[in-house]
Amino acid sequence: MNELGFRSAPVLELPDSLEVVLEGSVNPSAAPVLREKLEGALGRTSAYLSILMGGVNYVASAGLAYLMDLAARMERRGGAVVLVAVQPKVKVVLNNLGMSGFFRLEDSAEHARAFLRAQAERVFRSPRVRALDGDDAGVEFPVVGTTIKVGGDPRSTIAVRHPQVEPRHCEIYRTGERCFVRDLGTRFGTWVGMRKVNDEPLAAGDVIKIGALRLAFVPPGARHPG
Repeated sequence: MNELGFRSAPVLELPDSLEVVLEGSVNPSAAPVLREKLEGALGRTSAYLSILMGGVNYVASAGLAYLMDLAARMERRGGAVVLVAVQPKVKVVLNNLGMSGFFRLEDSAEHARAFLRAQAERVFRSPRVRALDGDDAGVEFPVVGTTIKVGGDPRSTIAVRHPQVEPRHCEIYRTGERCFVRDLGTRFGTWVGMRKVNDEPLAAGDVIKIGALRLAFVPPGARHPG
């Protein structure tokens, strides 16, 4: 059985990024190894991932399922997973399993880096909320083209496990150049600072509170602290 080759490094001048070179076969026994190595290399706030797959001749469904989940995680952060130089037979598997739409496919590392940098610039020019607590502390979620859903439903953009958080608790949305937070008729409410709100415009410095979770509003063009 061939050992899975794995090398990684950040993308130059792109924070929260990782470029990985894979070699070998991602068979069923190697899929958990891929997960372990990727999760170990990714930072907690990573959003931009490029995987060079020219040396990969096979990916088991378990490996693809993990990569699909990872792509969904990155997408919620405004990022993406780019698969580079995918061999034709691996593309066939992606298409047959209906997974090709979850990934950006590029033919070279340079094109992948350019795409990820463009994604990062798009996020930078968009309003975001940054989690101050919980498992996602430090992660930013941009309000780009879709509404951010917050609640106990695990399918939410930001999932919150707390007795005072309902499955569909609130949403953060954009109208023109302004961002708003809207409570979805909950018992315990959504708060901005010390105020319980129904549908509230957001400004720099505002902190949204849902249960025990705090989300800081970050206006377009503001840098992540540190």
